[in-house]
Amino acid sequence: LVAPARAQPADDSLNCREVGSWPHATLYSIALDPDRNLAFCGSVGRVHVLDVSNPTQPQELSNAMQPDGVVQALAYFSGRLYIGADGHGLEI
Repeated sequence: LVAPARAQPADDSLNCREVGSWPHATLYSIALDPDRNLAFCGSVGRVHVLDVSNPTQPQELSNAMQPDGVVQALAYFSGRLYIGADGHGLEI
């Protein structure tokens, strides 16, 4: 997770610093639900749901979604998660 550093002007594209991490899987895609502070993270055959309300310490809430293949694309819209999995098309 990256947040802008305060010491540099806000329009500086290099003005980023790491504030936290969740290094427990190789991730290929991410989608956010900002209203509930959730991050959906796609890996091989799994979607990890993280609570990012404290960005310095993301916590995994679930990894029960198990689409086939590598989760290469995620989109969250109107309460639904759209999953694009390698070789298996779209899952909703």
